[in-house]
Amino acid sequence: MRNTELQTGIVVASMGLWSKIMTSDSTLINARVRGKFKQNELSDSHIICVGDRVKYAFLKDQTAVIEEVEKRTNWLSRNTQNTNYQTIASNIDLVVLIISLKNPKTSFGFIDRLLVACDLQNIPVLLVFNKLDIFLTDKDQKKLYKTKKIYEAIGYDTLCTSAEKNMYIDELKEKILHKTSVLTGISGVGKSSLLNLLIPKAQQKVKPISHFSKKGIHTTSYVQMFRLNKDTDIIDIPGIKSFGLNYVEPTEIAYCFPEFRIILENQPCQYRNCLHTRELQCSIREAVKSQKISEIRYKSYLSIQKKINNRTHEQSKLLFP
Repeated sequence: MRNTELQTGIVVASMGLWSKIMTSDSTLINARVRGKFKQNELSDSHIICVGDRVKYAFLKDQTAVIEEVEKRTNWLSRNTQNTNYQTIASNIDLVVLIISLKNPKTSFGFIDRLLVACDLQNIPVLLVFNKLDIFLTDKDQKKLYKTKKIYEAIGYDTLCTSAEKNMYIDELKEKILHKTSVLTGISGVGKSSLLNLLIPKAQQKVKPISHFSKKGIHTTSYVQMFRLNKDTDIIDIPGIKSFGLNYVEPTEIAYCFPEFRIILENQPCQYRNCLHTRELQCSIREAVKSQKISEIRYKSYLSIQKKINNRTHEQSKLLFP
């Protein structure tokens, strides 16, 4: 039995049946998760994740136990090895995607998949192009400018930084103030270095790029929240390959691309269930041909659509073997 009334806090780290909670006075305590928060068939969306606002109580032995989880305003998830997905962070005001265009290269597919995941949850995204110090040639700078322009043209906020040279860190800090932000990106893009500049006490480990694979080495092992000040928090997410979109229907994907959405609202396709892949009189395909939609973005759309369709096919085989 508990011996105190329920108190409120925010989950700042979650590891299995135990979570670390930041209390209302910014004290950190360890708390056990009640057995009622069980994994459902499709996801672990009911299991505690970082960012959750919870109510907890102390048992007679002074063990803290999470009794309630407040309703989430939004969340992000990642794919697991099967067709399920795992919720990794919740109640997010901003996602800060750290991008490197070389050493290692962040693919357009990864960027666009994250943008779709955030659009589904109505989470704003800041695209941060890190490693500005290595873009020394005209060719490199043109590539950076062209990539930034693609996303700025469709309404995304962007910023260039260099963790190595401590460039534009104050500008980054200004954009995350008074928010709960998620900091993410593939391994090796400089995410941990940027976090250490923003919050020195975070002391996240930093490792060099693998000379063999030219890819980053994982340094963050689990999701964790760090506090910059009383109303500014940063959720650091390990470098992951793919954000979960397993719960999305194929016809929904196009509406998660802002430039697609504008076209479809003004000039719908002939077929209401058009997937914009090979159908006739498709407004999206026509917009790509007339360069109103970037071909790079359209290729990302086709890739996401293919994965969603493959998932749907695999699920149907389970239902109708």
